[in-house]
Amino acid sequence: MNPAVTWRNNRTTVTANLEYVTSDYKSDSGLPIVNAGLPDVPRTRSYQSPFDASDQDIYRARVHLRSKLSKQLLLRNELYFTDFSWVSQGTLFNGVYPNAQGSLDLIRSFLLLDDRQKGLGNRLEFQLSLPSTTEPHTLMAGLELRRWTDVFTLDVALLPSIDLFDPVETATEPVHKLPEQSQGADSRSTVVAPYVTGRFVLSESLQAFLGGRYDRIDYDDPLTSTSRNYRKLSPMAALVLSPTEDLSLYLNAGTAFAPPSSRTVGPREAETSRQFEAGAKKYLVDNRLHASLALYHLDKDNIGIPDATGVTVQNGDQRSRGIELEVMVHPVRNWHTFMSYAFSDAELTRFAEIVPVPTQTGITYQHVDRSGNQPAFSPRHILNTWTAVGLGNGLEFGVGARYVGGHYIAEDNQYRIPGTLTFDASGSYTYKGTRFQVNIRNLTNRKYET
Repeated sequence: MNPAVTWRNNRTTVTANLEYVTSDYKSDSGLPIVNAGLPDVPRTRSYQSPFDASDQDIYRARVHLRSKLSKQLLLRNELYFTDFSWVSQGTLFNGVYPNAQGSLDLIRSFLLLDDRQKGLGNRLEFQLSLPSTTEPHTLMAGLELRRWTDVFTLDVALLPSIDLFDPVETATEPVHKLPEQSQGADSRSTVVAPYVTGRFVLSESLQAFLGGRYDRIDYDDPLTSTSRNYRKLSPMAALVLSPTEDLSLYLNAGTAFAPPSSRTVGPREAETSRQFEAGAKKYLVDNRLHASLALYHLDKDNIGIPDATGVTVQNGDQRSRGIELEVMVHPVRNWHTFMSYAFSDAELTRFAEIVPVPTQTGITYQHVDRSGNQPAFSPRHILNTWTAVGLGNGLEFGVGARYVGGHYIAEDNQYRIPGTLTFDASGSYTYKGTRFQVNIRNLTNRKYET
């Protein structure tokens, strides 16, 4: 539910909304990987325990103010509050090993999470228009204040192993928690972040953008005796060249950073990134064709990477390069077509993880270098197309295709999901300002892995 109310006069607009989201579901870890492949079992098989559950409740409140103080000065202010609670318990896989019966056993663990997060913040902005010989320069300055609390407990329990090919559930409640694996936090984060950006019109065909944000973040968790402080400036700059009215060429560069999550105990470097991008935008045939092309290079250091339990506690470095192309065609009044293509070449330039290795006497752990591998869930190719035709009597029909290239499911690059092509369709009818629409996904009933 998301009710909203807006009040306005000639100079000022105030919008307030309250959002409530509730979610109740059971997760499924899917199928285990055996010898770098999927076992010969039905795709519908589930190895989850009967106690799996996930309950989420989210409350969000927003008050947004926009006021034109004068012809040159604009004020914007947003006050926001979030209350998020998550109680979850789910089955995770820890490997497949031979059993005494000559079959294979799936080793399972059980994670129990009780998390409550609250955030209160305010973002204040002033936008000033400065006179120039062509278009006016624009200067924006703002200040963001935010306080975030996170109180959680995360426990690990053992579940009885289950036969991979003939699963019989023997787990009972209550499950036995492992005290040495228990984690928790009672953390507080305070953010003070002033920022400024400027758009400067140098000539009729050249514009420059300059800006930066300075973050002062203080993190404290007395439960784990962890305190971290970050002081970071993130600058950005860009140039836009418009040799003609229907063509723009741009170049931009910037940096960013993000602190680690509250699951991290002790000192930890923040994630930092550097991005360079160049591109072009073209408008053709009386705005009946729009096209854009972008080339980018992105470096990220100390990025969070999920471990074998699915929780982000590891870190590494990553480099990504790619091309993105978008074309929108509107040849006649009731017909429009859209196509987008993205090519991404991503690589882990630094990452080593601790993996369990079975031995005759048990299980040992060792570091394995994954540098040079591809990040998980990072397909090299993504293609989307869509075309829709209106019949002039309120009816419209559309059809499209989506291709996602093959990609790995983990940083070890052992198992690769094959590329998938699916087709979708839609039909809609508009009557007196009301639109009714039906969407059909995966028209050909293509079976694919996620």
